[in-house]
Amino acid sequence: MINKRRILHDMFNEENWLPELQGWIHHREAKRNWKSHYCMLRRSGMYYYYPKEKREPKNLKICLNYTEGVVYSVKPKDSKKLYAAPTQFAFVVRPLRPDFENSDLVCFATDSDKERLCWIAAIRLAIYGEQIKENYLMSKHRRASTSISSPMNSPGKVAMDFTGDSGGRVVACPHEASAIASAEGIGWKRGAPPGRVSESRSAREPHLTRLWFHRGATRDGASDLLNKHGAVDGGFLIRHSSSSPGGYVLTLAYDQKIRHVQINKVEQDHVFSYTLDNGITKFSDLEQLVDFYSLNKGSLPCKLAHAS
Repeated sequence: MINKRRILHDMFNEENWLPELQGWIHHREAKRNWKSHYCMLRRSGMYYYYPKEKREPKNLKICLNYTEGVVYSVKPKDSKKLYAAPTQFAFVVRPLRPDFENSDLVCFATDSDKERLCWIAAIRLAIYGEQIKENYLMSKHRRASTSISSPMNSPGKVAMDFTGDSGGRVVACPHEASAIASAEGIGWKRGAPPGRVSESRSAREPHLTRLWFHRGATRDGASDLLNKHGAVDGGFLIRHSSSSPGGYVLTLAYDQKIRHVQINKVEQDHVFSYTLDNGITKFSDLEQLVDFYSLNKGSLPCKLAHAS
């Protein structure tokens, strides 16, 4: 039984952590030419030995660089039809660049679906693990900073109201101070000019600079983009909602279909958070939401895997 809590603990607390995985796996070396190799994960990539060679470091040969792209599984009927795989449990690593060719695909196959899931999960952690860890630590730091610097809790700081002609007054009532802060936040959003994202705004809303966030995408445009990338399971992006101003939508590919899931913004005690399941699971920002659903499918049909 895999201890998921232990894996997450090691991932977020150990330096240069990498999942330990090695074993026999089928690898396509050239077009329609499959061979079985003993493979293992290393910090610099995925390596293998030829069957008759001694398992010594000097005999290792690389078969996958972690910078090569996204990992996705292949449907059983397509494993042999499209890739001539020796089993029905194939998975593929494709480059991130949009102009890739079929010869650029790195193809693998296992003898069982459980083995395939283990390899896919391990390779994804090797590719995205450092980014997930960095996002987690940044979110943890932001929460700690917010808690420490809160005007309500910090001595020597008071809430001020600068509306009107009085030049500013001290707000003694906590409820009035929170209401003013909330109104200022709404006013800033309404008055925000369109166009290039400023550095200060990207610091407040880091998702604006992420690969998976498409600021001006429409429903049809988002669907077309995922279909262009093959509509592979777990392909996703997040965009602004056209039906709910100020809201967001998760566009997700699964089973060759495109789904659009509303991301709701909820408020509790003047604190805003984002949720996909009516508040059962809540996140302080969209980055936390993406990180969580990349590791857990939750209410979604599959995990988030391939940012478009």
